[in-house]
Amino acid sequence: MRLGTLLDRVLSNGKLQTIFSSFTPAAAATRPPLAQTVLAAGTLTVFGLALATATSALALMLVAVGVMYYVLTQILDVRLELDPHVLLRQAMQAQRPTSAPN
Repeated sequence: MRLGTLLDRVLSNGKLQTIFSSFTPAAAATRPPLAQTVLAAGTLTVFGLALATATSALALMLVAVGVMYYVLTQILDVRLELDPHVLLRQAMQAQRPTSAPN
Protein backbone atom coordinates (compact mmCIF):
# COMPACT_ATOMS: atom_id res chain seq x y z
CA MET A 1 0.00 0.00 0.00
CA ARG A 2 1.35 3.38 -0.93
CA LEU A 3 1.64 6.25 1.50
CA GLY A 4 -0.75 8.43 -0.51
CA THR A 5 -3.42 5.74 -0.49
CA LEU A 6 -2.99 5.22 3.23
CA LEU A 7 -3.31 8.94 3.91
CA ASP A 8 -6.42 9.16 1.72
CA ARG A 9 -8.05 6.30 3.62
CA VAL A 10 -7.13 7.74 7.01
CA LEU A 11 -8.20 11.27 6.13
CA SER A 12 -11.48 10.16 4.54
CA ASN A 13 -12.55 8.13 7.58
CA GLY A 14 -15.40 9.95 9.34
CA LYS A 15 -14.47 8.96 12.88
CA LEU A 16 -10.86 9.99 12.44
CA GLN A 17 -11.91 13.31 10.91
CA THR A 18 -13.97 14.00 14.03
CA ILE A 19 -11.00 13.24 16.27
CA PHE A 20 -8.65 15.32 14.14
CA SER A 21 -11.05 18.25 14.06
CA SER A 22 -11.29 18.33 17.84
CA PHE A 23 -7.49 18.69 18.11
CA THR A 24 -7.07 21.05 15.17
CA PRO A 25 -7.12 24.81 15.78
CA ALA A 26 -10.10 26.66 14.32
CA ALA A 27 -7.81 28.88 12.24
CA ALA A 28 -6.62 25.82 10.30
CA ALA A 29 -10.10 24.85 9.05
CA THR A 30 -9.36 26.13 5.54
CA ARG A 31 -6.07 24.27 5.21
CA PRO A 32 -5.65 20.98 3.35
CA PRO A 33 -6.38 17.74 5.26
CA LEU A 34 -2.70 16.82 5.51
CA ALA A 35 -1.88 20.15 7.18
CA GLN A 36 -4.80 19.66 9.59
CA THR A 37 -3.51 16.19 10.43
CA VAL A 38 -0.03 17.53 11.11
CA LEU A 39 -1.46 20.26 13.34
CA ALA A 40 -3.61 17.74 15.21
CA ALA A 41 -0.61 15.46 15.71
CA GLY A 42 1.41 18.42 16.98
CA THR A 43 -1.34 19.37 19.39
CA LEU A 44 -1.55 15.81 20.72
CA THR A 45 2.24 15.71 21.05
CA VAL A 46 2.25 18.92 23.10
CA PHE A 47 -0.55 17.59 25.33
CA GLY A 48 1.39 14.36 25.80
CA LEU A 49 4.58 16.20 26.72
CA ALA A 50 2.70 18.40 29.18
CA LEU A 51 1.13 15.33 30.78
CA ALA A 52 4.51 13.59 31.00
CA THR A 53 6.07 16.70 32.55
CA ALA A 54 3.31 17.02 35.13
CA THR A 55 3.49 13.33 35.98
CA SER A 56 7.25 13.38 36.43
CA ALA A 57 7.01 16.54 38.54
CA LEU A 58 4.44 14.86 40.79
CA ALA A 59 6.63 11.77 41.11
CA LEU A 60 9.68 13.86 42.00
CA MET A 61 7.70 15.83 44.57
CA LEU A 62 6.49 12.60 46.21
CA VAL A 63 10.06 11.29 46.29
CA ALA A 64 11.22 14.56 47.90
CA VAL A 65 8.50 14.32 50.56
CA GLY A 66 9.51 10.71 51.20
CA VAL A 67 13.16 11.67 51.56
CA MET A 68 12.27 14.46 53.97
CA TYR A 69 10.11 12.08 56.01
CA TYR A 70 12.96 9.54 56.11
CA VAL A 71 15.50 12.15 57.15
CA LEU A 72 13.24 13.48 59.89
CA THR A 73 12.14 10.14 61.31
CA GLN A 74 15.14 7.88 60.83
CA ILE A 75 18.18 10.16 60.91
CA LEU A 76 17.06 13.05 63.12
CA ASP A 77 14.81 10.81 65.23
CA VAL A 78 11.87 13.21 65.19
CA ARG A 79 8.56 11.61 66.10
CA LEU A 80 5.67 12.63 63.88
CA GLU A 81 2.19 11.83 65.10
CA LEU A 82 -0.76 12.73 62.92
CA ASP A 83 -4.22 12.46 64.40
CA PRO A 84 -6.87 12.73 61.67
CA HIS A 85 -9.53 13.65 64.23
CA VAL A 86 -7.73 16.92 64.97
CA LEU A 87 -7.81 17.88 61.29
CA LEU A 88 -11.47 16.88 61.00
CA ARG A 89 -12.41 18.87 64.11
CA GLN A 90 -10.69 22.00 62.74
CA ALA A 91 -12.42 21.63 59.38
CA MET A 92 -15.83 21.25 61.04
CA GLN A 93 -15.26 24.36 63.19
CA ALA A 94 -14.30 26.39 60.12
CA GLN A 95 -17.60 25.46 58.45
CA ARG A 96 -19.76 26.23 61.47
CA PRO A 97 -21.36 29.71 61.38
CA THR A 98 -20.49 32.10 64.22
CA SER A 99 -24.13 32.78 65.09
CA ALA A 100 -27.57 31.62 64.05
CA PRO A 101 -29.33 33.62 61.32
CA ASN A 102 -32.15 35.89 62.51
